[in-house]
Amino acid sequence: MREIKIEELKEAKLHFGHRTFKWNPKFAPFIYKKMYGMHFIDLEQAKVKIEEGMKIAKKLGQDGKRILWVGTKKQAAPIIKEWAEKTDCKYVNLRWFAGTLTNFQTISERLKQIDYLEDVISKNGQLSDRVYNKKEMVKISRDYNKLNKNLAGLRGMKDLPQLVFVVDVGKEMLAIKEAKKLGIKVMAIVDSNINPQIVDYIIPGSDDAMRAIEYVISSVGSAFNEGRALFEKKSLDDEDAIGVANEALDEEENVPNDNVANTEESGPKVEKEE
Repeated sequence: MREIKIEELKEAKLHFGHRTFKWNPKFAPFIYKKMYGMHFIDLEQAKVKIEEGMKIAKKLGQDGKRILWVGTKKQAAPIIKEWAEKTDCKYVNLRWFAGTLTNFQTISERLKQIDYLEDVISKNGQLSDRVYNKKEMVKISRDYNKLNKNLAGLRGMKDLPQLVFVVDVGKEMLAIKEAKKLGIKVMAIVDSNINPQIVDYIIPGSDDAMRAIEYVISSVGSAFNEGRALFEKKSLDDEDAIGVANEALDEEENVPNDNVANTEESGPKVEKEE
């Protein structure tokens, strides 16, 4: 896994907290010092928490599980999308719709609708069971663009994730509440204005600095990919083992039973009565 260095965390500006009057007292254990009217986050603790988060992510990947990446603020949105694609996971980087997790059945129906509308557009409205006119196609295109814009990151999602990774706890509180309600663990970058007890796996640090966000997400995402590679290798090894076992069984079935033949030949001969 990636080696986390204090110098790199400092360069990424992970230690910059919020102004002192905005802080949450429950974040006090992660404060290093107060200066220039703002709080500075303890990078030693941040390093430890990032490493813990990486181990958790690697274990998830190794077990074949998935992460849902969530970050709709301007600084986080492109990074969330980039690493969701790199880890082959789903993401929300534009807007969190109420019920995305708790009412996943409805969201699934919306995702199926997107696939259907996309199929209609690709065939210019000429389906085997129905033909759409120009007016209907205009509405279909409008509906498709709207749905796909908001739910593009969730397309292909068939099951709930095992972990939700959040950037900006305050902004994504609805996502965290839904995950908590379903018993899904939450990992998040927690800034000095947030109560860290809200999430399961805390990574103390700035959730405003783009470089800080990228550093944390790339560290966790890379660890997940390492675990995923191990999972895929194990799956291939298991398939190979099953293939070898099947080949061995086939060979046994095709081998002639010489013992039976020899028994018949060596048995006592009975002469027929005339």
